[in-house]
Amino acid sequence: MTTVTANPVALAALAQAKTRLGDQYVFGAAGPSTFDCSGLCYWAYRAAGHRWVRTDSAHMIQIGTPVQQSNLLPGDLIRPFVGHIFMYAGNGIVIESPKPGMVVRTVKMYGFLDATRILPPVTHTDPVPIRATMQLGSTGSQVRALQTRLNTYYPLYSRLVVDGDFGPATRSVVLQFQKRSRLVQDGIVGPATLRALGL
Repeated sequence: MTTVTANPVALAALAQAKTRLGDQYVFGAAGPSTFDCSGLCYWAYRAAGHRWVRTDSAHMIQIGTPVQQSNLLPGDLIRPFVGHIFMYAGNGIVIESPKPGMVVRTVKMYGFLDATRILPPVTHTDPVPIRATMQLGSTGSQVRALQTRLNTYYPLYSRLVVDGDFGPATRSVVLQFQKRSRLVQDGIVGPATLRALGL
């Protein structure tokens, strides 16, 4: 059985966008406390560790891979109509910075013109879930799987040697991931961190 889940960086971007709920719309703004529609999407992905060029909604929708409405995943960007863009939050809900006089909000998706996926999803085929908590001093195949996942999806700050040894370097990257994903920053890979990593 194969399942597809959102890229962890996309999930982290969604988590970052949610921290801006209530911030004012300002045309052309891209944070840290005021946003227009594309500025919020740009800022959230940058805050999650993804480096890309600031652009408007018409060009932003051309970045990444086109997505059908029936295949949306959290973190995907959607144009409900020409001139606007928002981020999919899951379950038919989006987060947006709508227009002057309004604030960043979550709302039921009210339109769909087209959508894009900025980063590739995670595909799990017959997954063997990692069950054990990992921390400094852990070793073995589960640590190798963790290191591989971090290197694959977080190349900007994860260049770990995949050796199956949970040493200080692995802990440092885990802490960075936990911070960007707004998790408890303890350097321990328990259930919440495993879920956020898609493991």
